[in-house]
Amino acid sequence: MKQITLLLAALLYAAPQPVTFTDITSKAGIQFTHNSGRAGKKFLPETMGSGCAFLDADGDGWPDILLINSTTEHSPTSPPAAAWTWKCTASASL
Repeated sequence: MKQITLLLAALLYAAPQPVTFTDITSKAGIQFTHNSGRAGKKFLPETMGSGCAFLDADGDGWPDILLINSTTEHSPTSPPAAAWTWKCTASASL
């Protein structure tokens, strides 16, 4: 029992390791710019309109990415809204 207590104490008081994130979007070929479609009037699409999904869209066993923009219905100066899909393959080296 003493060993378990010491192990738990060591785990609880161990110094946390820093988490490092690396931006690999260019290397992976992901070219997506989020468009909120905001017009400043708090329309529902501009507050809830975008999103993403990680799914195996083509059934090859590799996760694909679906990125969705909002609408430009109320903001004529915004670029057109569009969904963007990135297809992961076995040769993708991330």
